[in-house]
Amino acid sequence: MIEKWKLLKKVNADQKLNDAARRVMFFLLDRENNKTKKLFPSHARLSDDTGLSRSSIKRGVANLINNGYLTRLKKGYVGRATEYQINYHVSHSEKGIIIEPKGVHN
Repeated sequence: MIEKWKLLKKVNADQKLNDAARRVMFFLLDRENNKTKKLFPSHARLSDDTGLSRSSIKRGVANLINNGYLTRLKKGYVGRATEYQINYHVSHSEKGIIIEPKGVHN
């Protein structure tokens, strides 16, 4: 749980992220399965959760992916949501985005 709060704090402080990305991340963290880390909310579900339009959800998700906080594992299609992975150990440097492997902590 602490790991989720730390990431949410980092996301909220990141000025490269738009407001939609911040709101989407809050609900992605809430919807992620704590044991399996599986995450596959539809844009419609995220729209209901956040109160944002589907186009804002798409922009927020894209913003999170482009900044390394989220990875698309499996693209969805009609009737099947996209599967995502939250990257808890992401950092930014002059060289770009660095995602530490699981189990590696600072």
